Amino acid sequence: MGDYAAAARRMNPIRYAANRNRTVSKLKRIRREAIRFGDAEFDRDYMEWGFHDQDTQIGEAQAVLNILQLTKPVNILDLACGVGTHAIHWARQGHRVTGVDISETFILPMRDLRETSS
Repeated sequence: MGDYAAAARRMNPIRYAANRNRTVSKLKRIRREAIRFGDAEFDRDYMEWGFHDQDTQIGEAQAVLNILQLTKPVNILDLACGVGTHAIHWARQGHRVTGVDISETFILPMRDLRETSS
């Protein structure tokens, strides 16, 4: 990767610097927006907006299992698991799942479900 970047700078240093500055600006904007996750009010609004189609999410979770063609239960780490729809589906299929999310608002309903299912 370093060789490519060095070559890009040599070929057109002005264009390389402009692209780099745009990329850095985008990353800063994305980071500012992502910082809002974990704020309870933002997360509750996000839950209402982003997690309404559970059938689609279960279909996505099943598609992952179909692609992997697993023959026995495995350990799955679900990063940014949100409300846990994928994680819960995988657990119901017999897999050992750990769901991780920055938002306690997202994790609490999944934790409650786990405790009532045990």
